[in-house]
Amino acid sequence: MADLLRRTPLVESICARLLQDHGDDEWLPPERQLATSLGVSRPALREAIKRLEMQGLLASRHGVGVQVVDLPHTPVQAVLERVLPSSVERIRQFTAARRLIEPELAHLAALNARASDLKALRAAQARFSRLDATIADTVEADLEFHRIIARAAGNRVLALMIASMAPLEADSRQATLTRVGPAAARQQHALILDAIVARNGPAARGAMLAHLDAALTALVPPPSSVSR
Repeated sequence: MADLLRRTPLVESICARLLQDHGDDEWLPPERQLATSLGVSRPALREAIKRLEMQGLLASRHGVGVQVVDLPHTPVQAVLERVLPSSVERIRQFTAARRLIEPELAHLAALNARASDLKALRAAQARFSRLDATIADTVEADLEFHRIIARAAGNRVLALMIASMAPLEADSRQATLTRVGPAAARQQHALILDAIVARNGPAARGAMLAHLDAALTALVPPPSSVSR
């Protein structure tokens, strides 16, 4: 235990150096070379790399090396797939969780959004509204609209919580856009956007809540379809 306690600050220092010295998508040097350049032991370096992999900040590619990434959803996704093996139930519970968070993000965005945020929101809504867009492009525009709101809210913790759910977000949008329909979703987005542009926090919160309620209703089977 004493060795572990002594090593923890060292491992944290190595983690910080790795992220400071190597940018996004960059491949780390070979382990021996990296340990020498950092002046640390290879076991300590391996522990730091493992820790960053668990945080979604490094990714090991077998036979290739270790790459710097930005995948905050990695640990969350792994846990969720274990405790909620049903993809349908994961999406349903994720949408229910969004209902608790995103209305408040919309309210905060109406109060805190900068001109650049509003411009980005309008652009995302325009992409979302394109009738000739593929379903993949529509889903991505939908995701971007909500991510911009999370950033514009000004709360980094909540924004990171939303970002950590990236795979579930894509699966959720695919399901809800199919069941609710793009036209209804576009109208709901328009109401959210109008409220944020008008700096009307309560209206933005209400519009986002209605949007997520529609999505949740679409994901929950009607009573008549539930087997008795």
